[in-house]
Amino acid sequence: MMVSADQDPRRAGTIWTLSLDAPPTEVTPLVPATFSRVDSQSATELAAAMGGDVLPEILKRFAKGSRCYAARVDGKLAAYGWVSFEEEFIGELNLRVRLLARETYVWNCATLPAFRQNLLYCALLVYIVHELKKEPW
Repeated sequence: MMVSADQDPRRAGTIWTLSLDAPPTEVTPLVPATFSRVDSQSATELAAAMGGDVLPEILKRFAKGSRCYAARVDGKLAAYGWVSFEEEFIGELNLRVRLLARETYVWNCATLPAFRQNLLYCALLVYIVHELKKEPW
């Protein structure tokens, strides 16, 4: 049975787009933080932050070429976000996206509860955009 989007009880997400040609944006978090790309060596730490039995899924993400970026406060993982370059399934929208060349999908981002309200999420997104602008597309 089909349900119209405005009557669908499932929580729907929003897809935003951004041209990497846009002028750079800066966001300064309210706490000192470092930002970096993390690799599969951080999978156990990411799994603890993401909660549940997600380590196999995290390893699959890295194996298929997805990237993870993180914010750290005092060396502790405070926020993270994933970036895919080819294809991803958006469960809450029941949608599979196949990305074109020079397209990315930023997803599964979160700030751990102890670090919220510090602009870390916004600053992490800006960091990711700056890193993607460096790509040799």
